[in-house]
Amino acid sequence: MGTLAQAVADNGRLAVGVAEMLLKDVPAERAASLPRPGGHVIRTNHPVFVIGHLSLYPNRIAALAGLGDGFVPNPPDFEDLFAAGKECVDDPEWVVYPRLDRVAEHYFAGHAKLLAALPGVGDDALARPHGMPSEFARKFHTTAGLLGFYLGGHQMMHMGQLSAWRRCMGLGRVF
Repeated sequence: MGTLAQAVADNGRLAVGVAEMLLKDVPAERAASLPRPGGHVIRTNHPVFVIGHLSLYPNRIAALAGLGDGFVPNPPDFEDLFAAGKECVDDPEWVVYPRLDRVAEHYFAGHAKLLAALPGVGDDALARPHGMPSEFARKFHTTAGLLGFYLGGHQMMHMGQLSAWRRCMGLGRVF
């Protein structure tokens, strides 16, 4: 077992647990709607978009960790809907997005598979440079650093969006 991989997986487990708490009482029929307090639309990301976006990452993380490309295949339409840089669309009539149960199932299943396999990745694999070309990825010098961000900071940033959405929609805080 790699200690770097275990640390990265621990961050992921924490984030997935927060996602479970934030989603537990979200009304499925409202999960793709933007908040409209006082009739004004608040441009935040709704649960379907947040969880759909984060569901794309287990496959990417697995490839970077050396677990193989296609480790957690994403549904064909998810990349077009949820990739980084895509805008979250208000979809109360469910014309654009798949239902929350489908998106959440992919998110939780993908993370469960990844988090079960990740601790078996050796420190040597995660201590090497990741080779990702983006300017943002270059902020992290090692694969472990980038994966730690993907499973930790990146997810928790989006969990903050879910928490804000909940408050705007009149749902209580969860912690």
